[in-house]
Amino acid sequence: MVYLKSIDAIGFKSFADQTNVQFDKGVTAIVGPNGSGKSNITDAIKWVLGEQSAKSLRGSKMEDIIFSGAEHRKAQNYAEVQLRLDNHSKKLSVDENEVIVTRRLYRSGESEYYINNDRARLKDIADLFLDSGLGKEAYSIISQGRVDEILNAKPIDRRQIIEESAGVLKYKKRKAESLNKLDQTEDNLTRVEDILYDLEGRVEPLKEEAAIAKEYKTLSHQMKHSDIVVTVHDIDQYTNDNRQLDQRLNDLQGQQANKEADKQRLSQQIQQYKGKRHQLDNDVESLNYQLVKATEAFEKYTGQLNVLEERKKNQSETNARYEEEQENLIELLENISNEISEAQDTYKSLKSKQKELNAVIRELEEQLYVSDEAHDEKLEEIKNEYYTLMSEQSDVNNDIRFLKHTIEENEAKKSRLDSRLVEVFEQLKDIQGQIKTTKKEYQQTNKELSAVDKEIKNIEKELTDTKKAQNEYEEKLYQAYRYTEKMKTRIDSLATQEEEYTYFFNGVKHILKAKNKELKGIHGAVAEIIDVPSKLTQAIETALGASLQHVIVDSEKDGRQAIQFLKERNLGRATFLPLNVIQSRVVATDIKSIAKEANGFISIASEAVKVAPEYQNI
Repeated sequence: MVYLKSIDAIGFKSFADQTNVQFDKGVTAIVGPNGSGKSNITDAIKWVLGEQSAKSLRGSKMEDIIFSGAEHRKAQNYAEVQLRLDNHSKKLSVDENEVIVTRRLYRSGESEYYINNDRARLKDIADLFLDSGLGKEAYSIISQGRVDEILNAKPIDRRQIIEESAGVLKYKKRKAESLNKLDQTEDNLTRVEDILYDLEGRVEPLKEEAAIAKEYKTLSHQMKHSDIVVTVHDIDQYTNDNRQLDQRLNDLQGQQANKEADKQRLSQQIQQYKGKRHQLDNDVESLNYQLVKATEAFEKYTGQLNVLEERKKNQSETNARYEEEQENLIELLENISNEISEAQDTYKSLKSKQKELNAVIRELEEQLYVSDEAHDEKLEEIKNEYYTLMSEQSDVNNDIRFLKHTIEENEAKKSRLDSRLVEVFEQLKDIQGQIKTTKKEYQQTNKELSAVDKEIKNIEKELTDTKKAQNEYEEKLYQAYRYTEKMKTRIDSLATQEEEYTYFFNGVKHILKAKNKELKGIHGAVAEIIDVPSKLTQAIETALGASLQHVIVDSEKDGRQAIQFLKERNLGRATFLPLNVIQSRVVATDIKSIAKEANGFISIASEAVKVAPEYQNI
């Protein structure tokens, strides 16, 4: 008897979370209101036992058994049910006391079956429960209305139930399988007879073909021998060509290394030139700024100088005018002084003459009073003379008054002229001081202007030298750029040759081009996977020779496919080194010791080169 111990379900219908139902021995009843999931337990059992009909599981499609989510729960991506069965009776064809049967369904439609956590098929599940009373259609699961179906079943359906209970169904199924196999065997025998009949008619032609094949084998052996001879000759030729190509490749690699060194050196020079050019640009900018400032200062001082020159010119004109006015005033003063002196002399002369006239008049008056009677005639004459003298005296008095007035005016004018002359002298003194100051300012400005002009000339010279140096650096930079472009072109050419495998044999070249395309498992040529120090390049190439062009593959199968690839396209030959069969070879210790003592010994070749760990056996 097989007992169901427990059911574990997750994501199956209403069992969103991990749900475990334990079944003890005896009767276990599951009760609950409608819709609580009681029937889902029997559906889960039927589903694990292999039920394939969604309708039998009360759904429209199989995906409906996966939990589809709720208001606060997201849907599951799969459904899984696990039955744990007690097999102490060994009713099930498993050598363990406990059998765990698991079925899992994903939303993609993929199903998985497990027996004791081992992957199984649906057929394995059906065979496991055959004749055990368990199964998707077995009477061990009686659903609602199932009893009426059994009671009202047809005799043949009842017979199946009885045979299942009696264990006959298993043997009937095996009988059906055996009969099916017998039918298949009879069909196979019939086919064999047909084939034998067909082959009997082909025996004679096959004998002739066998003779032809035997002759072909002989000729093929001869052809293979000839191919070997030709191959040996080709290998020798290829070896010579390879040696020349290796030498050429070595030369080109040396040239490339030199070009790379030159390129690096030029790159450094370019960076230096760029730095110097940047510094020169800064210097030029600084000099231009200084030149602008100096030009502004030059223009400022030139303007000041022009102002000073204009002021000097104006002061010179003013000074000349004042000097001329001074000379005129001095001349006028001299004239006035002369006039005053002449007037004073005239005044003195008139005063003297007046005194003389007064004396004569007094004398005449005395004479007049003395000789009134005696000299009437004389008196008349004297009167006339007196009147004449009085008239002359009046004229002299008038002249004296006029001269006094003139002298007073001239004195006043002289006083004013003296004051004006003092003012003129003061102004002239101020002007001369201003002229002196202006001359000093002019000389200082002229000196500063000369210094600025000299500085401008120095800046212009420095700017010219800087521009000249900049042009030289730019020319060097351009030459370096041209050389760099030339080296880039050369390097691109070498890279193109390397990409096109120009220096490889024709067959090797086509194999490498077909890597990861038509052919799989190709690693590359020996020359591509080893890293050789530059000073040992020629020695390693000489030692390896044509072996540098041997192609490394994953396995013999990949090598045979590559050979077939070359034969079908008539692309030449190539030698292949399968990683799965190549064994590493180690130089004996005694030989290594002898080699180390030899003159000129550098290193063992296998120790001098570097390769990835997976290529150590190569």
